[in-house]
Amino acid sequence: LAIGSASGVDLHERRQGTWVHAQHLDAPGDYGSSIAFGTTVSMADDWLAVGAYGATVEGQFGAGVVYLYRREGSQWERMQVLHAPTVVSLEFYGRFVTLADGYLFARNHPVLGG
Repeated sequence: LAIGSASGVDLHERRQGTWVHAQHLDAPGDYGSSIAFGTTVSMADDWLAVGAYGATVEGQFGAGVVYLYRREGSQWERMQVLHAPTVVSLEFYGRFVTLADGYLFARNHPVLGG
């Protein structure tokens, strides 16, 4: 179970019938400080996608990114950061993310970004 918050993403797992806090993922600072990290999350198997649609990429404010994490043992490790093939200001890439059947679906804001 992954829950986004203002300070990052909290991961919980079920142990003996009870949900317990397992790990906190801090919002990374590599794409700015107000990146909306964790506003959208999706988990499948040992993979976690975390949208950060407010990230500044290549000088484009609000272009957005998606962070991909993989569970390694009991910890989640950052594996990759993705952005849209064409970086555009206020695209808000990663506003919606879904992991399913080995695919990552990442979408921008449906009104503002297209």
